[in-house]
Amino acid sequence: MKKILLSSLATAIGMAISSDAMADEKLSTEKINKDVIVVKTNPLNHSSLLMTTPTKILSGEELTQQSKASIAETLEEIPGISGSHVGAGAIKSIIHGMSGARVKVLNDGIDVLDASIAGPDHAITSEPLLANRIEVLKGPATLLYGGGAIGGVINVLDARIPTSLPGKGYAGQINLRANSVANKNTGAVGLTLGKENFALRLEGLKRHTQDYRMPKLTGELDSYRLQGSYNRTNNFNIGASWIMEKGYIGLAYGIQHNEYDLPGHRLP
Repeated sequence: MKKILLSSLATAIGMAISSDAMADEKLSTEKINKDVIVVKTNPLNHSSLLMTTPTKILSGEELTQQSKASIAETLEEIPGISGSHVGAGAIKSIIHGMSGARVKVLNDGIDVLDASIAGPDHAITSEPLLANRIEVLKGPATLLYGGGAIGGVINVLDARIPTSLPGKGYAGQINLRANSVANKNTGAVGLTLGKENFALRLEGLKRHTQDYRMPKLTGELDSYRLQGSYNRTNNFNIGASWIMEKGYIGLAYGIQHNEYDLPGHRLP
């Protein structure tokens, strides 16, 4: 009986010492873990879709602040992108030194199918003041849109076909701008109406720009205007869609009228 008690007491003491040692080891391990940060990374541990993401996205307030008279002017502040200023209405984007057919312009993922790639004096029909989002793709992402767009891809997303119902049954936007250099006045209005599963979109834009006022030259009293630098644009779109739980069916119709000149091309 005495041996059993001693044996039990020794076992209890051994367990207590072992538990104390384990507790000390755990505390020291936690202290080390707090001081050491382990970072693991793998540059190839991404799917092909994640590796071909847009390099730059303009939306919301950033897009509102940078929007100008054309898509090319809107994107000029992005590194690696500039514009070919042939005229006030015909400005094309240059991405890493390439333009024309090598830079594809899309509207909601579909080719705009205008005459802008036929020559540098043709305007791009996409309107930045009516856009909700502009995506710029460079590098391997452009391969998703064909081998011709090796310079880059510009995708303009707008709301001419509603994809969701407005929360209060209606939603609208108004954008007004003015410029004293060319007496430029621009107004854009958009209205979306929704009831049950049906949504209707109405939007329009009017831009009136005179010839640019140039600075005074030596010996001249008044400034003069650069002949052929005016730009006038009228744009109207109407769209409707039937919105369901798993998608929508929509249709839109738009008309645009551009009138602009090219400096230095007027006959005497």
